[in-house]
Amino acid sequence: MVKTSNKPAAHQLQESPRAVQLRKRKPSKLDVIAERLRAPLGATLEELMTATGWQSHSVRAGMTGLRKQGHSIVRMTGNGVTRFAIAAPTTTSTEA
Repeated sequence: MVKTSNKPAAHQLQESPRAVQLRKRKPSKLDVIAERLRAPLGATLEELMTATGWQSHSVRAGMTGLRKQGHSIVRMTGNGVTRFAIAAPTTTSTEA
């Protein structure tokens, strides 16, 4: 006896409207900050403020949130300008 299923095949499944909405959502402002901090030169506080529309204390709080999520944020100062960036992950070698 062959059992048949009433379930549609995987290629016939439709995503719910909510699933489509979540998949296509615009990036959050915290995502915008993280993206800017991943740029080769990082970003200044003013650039992050412009990108998010937030005040400086809110941008700094956002960077603190990224730190709490495990990102390592570094501050670089040069030519009188302070830039922030997400540090590249470092790998440790355990060769003996």
